[in-house]
Amino acid sequence: MRKKERIFSIASFIILITILLVQTNCSKKNDSTGYPLASLPTVKTASVTGIAAYSATAGGTVISAGSSEVTLRGVCFGTSMNPVISGTHTTDGSGTGSFTSHLTGLNPETLYFVRAYATNGAGTSYGADSSFYSGLSHGTVNGTASFLTGVSGDLSNAKVSLYTSITEWANNIPVRFAAVTGSGSSVTFSITNVLAGTYYLDIWKDIDNSASWSSGDFVGWNGTGSIGTISLQPFQLAGGSTFTASITMYILAK
Repeated sequence: MRKKERIFSIASFIILITILLVQTNCSKKNDSTGYPLASLPTVKTASVTGIAAYSATAGGTVISAGSSEVTLRGVCFGTSMNPVISGTHTTDGSGTGSFTSHLTGLNPETLYFVRAYATNGAGTSYGADSSFYSGLSHGTVNGTASFLTGVSGDLSNAKVSLYTSITEWANNIPVRFAAVTGSGSSVTFSITNVLAGTYYLDIWKDIDNSASWSSGDFVGWNGTGSIGTISLQPFQLAGGSTFTASITMYILAK
């Protein structure tokens, strides 16, 4: 009797182990198909760099594809936490590995949230949410203006002007202007709160109040050349930065 009980107990134990193994195996498979269950990709959000007033660089890494090929990847970004793909997002290729995303159309001095995403046949997964402030939208233009050695004149009240194109300069239509500081043959200037962008600069003292460059006027510009061979050179002003110029002044021949 004890021998039969021992055999029964062993048989019960074997059956129990078999059931557990079957359950474990089934738990890794789809009940309806017998194939492995679908799984989402694993993706990591990269640090945001190159932050400017209207743009920034982000990205991420698709660490694993999940149960099927990654067909879309990029970053989602916006002014609310945990942005999703139904909102503003970039599309930066497919597959696993690292990728770079270029964020554009930002508003200056604004808090943004960004996170990487990856999409496969099972759906879309996201990396950790990250945040950053977009850059400043304005900068400062300053510098000095001086006559060449041996040339004299009083530069007080000369006007410093900024233009966004050569056409604006040719037609004397500045987007910003200010008077110099000081007097004599060497003065300083500063224009603050200038919107980030590309500019041309000149300095002009209209001696005869003719409203156009004429004989006897004091003129200077950011660029190369001299009277008769003027070549204005543009400069780029980034938000939060300062552009400093050293301007040589000339007297238009009478």
